[in-house]
Order: sequence, then structure tokens, then C-alpha cells
Amino acid sequence: MNNKYISKFSRLLRKVLHQSKQNSILLSDEIETLKLYLEIEKVRLGKDFSYQVITDNEAEAQVISIPSMLLQPFVENALHHGLANKEGDKLLQINFKIPDDETLVCEITDNGIGRAKAGELKSAIHPSLQHASLGIQLVEDRLRLLSKPGDRKTIIRIEDMVSADGTAQGTKVTIIIPQV
Repeated sequence: MNNKYISKFSRLLRKVLHQSKQNSILLSDEIETLKLYLEIEKVRLGKDFSYQVITDNEAEAQVISIPSMLLQPFVENALHHGLANKEGDKLLQINFKIPDDETLVCEITDNGIGRAKAGELKSAIHPSLQHASLGIQLVEDRLRLLSKPGDRKTIIRIEDMVSADGTAQGTKVTIIIPQV
């Protein structure tokens, strides 16, 4: 188990180092990196954690490019803030859709405790910590730097999912990435 874990971790590190030097990567490479990361996190979160990575069109994933280091901060937030503190089944879904030739949509959905409860827990544990989400801010800054005048902008939406009675049912992040 330990050798398998260390092997996956070293592969993940090599992939992240390589991708960090690139402005864009193939969607298929991003999916492979996310799966490696999720397999490692599965060891930490235990048997109650499962994930699904769904792609509309596997062939398209081999040719579509996306900005590197774009999705991992959102996946990490879902795991560390939404799912890690949840009792029972923990599910993370990453869904890639290609609605047209010009757009890729990525939806990252978790059935975690929700952003409000995660914020309460963080405040209770670290009351003096005024932490903003640095990972998401870095993604937004990077997207701004990569865009050229006249480019369609990447859109990031974060939604709290709640039941009819107002109970948190997780978080959904939708990232709409224009294709060039």
C-alpha cells in the first residue's frame, strides 16, 4: 500500500511540476492529473469517499486545451472544506461537457457540508484567522494574465446546493472555458 501511494504521489508531483511550466495543457492530461490527486486523497478520506470523472467526448479531451493549474484548487476546496468534515458517504463529481465547438464546461460538484458550515468550522477552529481563498484568487489572476484583449473570458460560478428545507447539500462550481 505504501509503495503504491508513494509511486502515485511522485507521479503527481512530476505532472504538476511539468504542467506548472505550461500556459495550457490537454484536457486529457488534466483529467489524468486530477485522477491521480483524487486517488491519493482517497487514502486520506477513507472508504466513504468516492469520485467520478465524466467526459462527454473522450476523443475531444485529446485535442482540447485548457489553462494549466485551473481545476485543482476547486477540487481541493471541495475535498478539504466540503467533504473532509462530512459524516457518511462523500461524493465528488467532475463533469466535462462540450456544448459546442467554442466552449468547454467543467462542473465540480460535492455532497459536502456546504460553504456556510465549512466557514463556521474554520472560524471555530481558528477564530483569528482571516483567510481568503488564495487558490481561487490565484486562478482568477492567472486567467486575467493569460487573456488577450477581445478574448472571451472564462466564467467561474460557485453555487451552494440546498434542499427545500434549507439544509446544505454541497457545493457546485461551474467553470465555462472558451476554446480558441
